[in-house]
Amino acid sequence: MLTSARGRAHLPVLTLSLLLTVVFAGCSSQNNAAVQSQPGTNATIAVGNLPVGVAFGEGSIWVANYRDNTVSRIDPRSRTVIANIPVGTHPKGVAVGEGSVWVIDYDEARITRIDPKTNRVAQSLPVGSSYIGIGAGAVWVTNEDEGTVSRIDPRAGIVVATIAVGRLPLGVAVGEGAVWVTRFDDGTLVRIDPETNKVVGDPITVGRSPGFVTTGVGSVWVVNTDDNTVTRIDPKTSQVIATIKVGQYPVAIAAAPTAVWVANFGGGTVSRIDPQTNEIAGAPISAGTRPAGLAAGPDAVWVTLFGGGLVRRIPL
Repeated sequence: MLTSARGRAHLPVLTLSLLLTVVFAGCSSQNNAAVQSQPGTNATIAVGNLPVGVAFGEGSIWVANYRDNTVSRIDPRSRTVIANIPVGTHPKGVAVGEGSVWVIDYDEARITRIDPKTNRVAQSLPVGSSYIGIGAGAVWVTNEDEGTVSRIDPRAGIVVATIAVGRLPLGVAVGEGAVWVTRFDDGTLVRIDPETNKVVGDPITVGRSPGFVTTGVGSVWVVNTDDNTVTRIDPKTSQVIATIKVGQYPVAIAAAPTAVWVANFGGGTVSRIDPQTNEIAGAPISAGTRPAGLAAGPDAVWVTLFGGGLVRRIPL
């Protein structure tokens, strides 16, 4: 564990301390398990310097380039960059929804809204510096320093609620009737009711250093970076129904209709979870140097390679 730019011991990829120093004490270039090189996984696209967050939407792939202070827009059909959009300082998280592309500018603790029709910044709001979830007619941003989540009305472009969730909230996802937020400090997941803007129920214990969270296949999925696991939660009962061992230092997760995909930063691989068995399907897929972000499209998974300035396409 390293200390982040904000002065805390922190999850490596989420606060970018480890990504920026690119140091893993005792971390090998790949897992001990056999690594699978699948047909069609060699499609890579050069983007900006230190790509981190990635999202699919508005017919494109969107990539936050941390060092370049830009967002790259990729046409998934031609697999080419069609725009590089200047944003704020050190963008990391990106999400698409409500007719816009939303980007967290880490150093400025702001969220930037890009109009996909013009490829230009349409608005910038002061909020937190962590991650973005979109759903229930709103944009949700975790504020790690304040221990809160901001709810943004995307039409009005204003913060309409600030919800206290506990120390060091990081990942946020919307689905299965709730807003789900990971708390890094105590290894838990909390649930917000979007109808009341209040935390409901008890925190759900997951694993060590929970970061990204996603919903899909009728469940909530949490990456536990220090445990090298993914926790699966039943949203109806708030009970953990599986803990799945994945690769080395998992840092990002995305759900597709038939699988859940995990980027393993330490091993340079992507793991595919079969939701029918709660087991890894096949050998880890070789992704490249330091996979940091993951997004699922209709026919492929897109992975940012922090160490190479690339995005890799893995067909579903």
